[in-house]
Amino acid sequence: MPKLNLTRFLTAVLAVFLFTFLYEALVHGHMLMEDYRATQALWRGDAEMQNYFGAAVLSNILKSLLFAFIFTCHYEAKGLAEGARYGLYVGALLGVMQFATYAYMPIPLALAAKWLVVQIVYGVLAGTLTAAIYRKPE
Repeated sequence: MPKLNLTRFLTAVLAVFLFTFLYEALVHGHMLMEDYRATQALWRGDAEMQNYFGAAVLSNILKSLLFAFIFTCHYEAKGLAEGARYGLYVGALLGVMQFATYAYMPIPLALAAKWLVVQIVYGVLAGTLTAAIYRKPE
């Protein structure tokens, strides 16, 4: 395992957390809102959801921490492509897990497919961001 650069690692964690927060707000708060309205009976109401905001923030902190940590464990200093490839793998894993919700929750197949795609895109973008931060010193 390469030596951990603590400053870059913590910067990557913060950057991925902020990116995650903004990306999820865009995707779930805007792009998929019509899908959520069509399946409104499945979700918590807005007021109730606010009660769980802390849990959402904590889960995003942990996701960002693990995302950056796993990247640093296998860091090879191969540039942005390394981050995009890593993000593709992680995004595909997260996307398939999200897609599996279709098997046990009465959501439309189209929503499950959208979740799969947005997780893959998330992974590639977050991985590229992480690689940009955790780069080889010049």
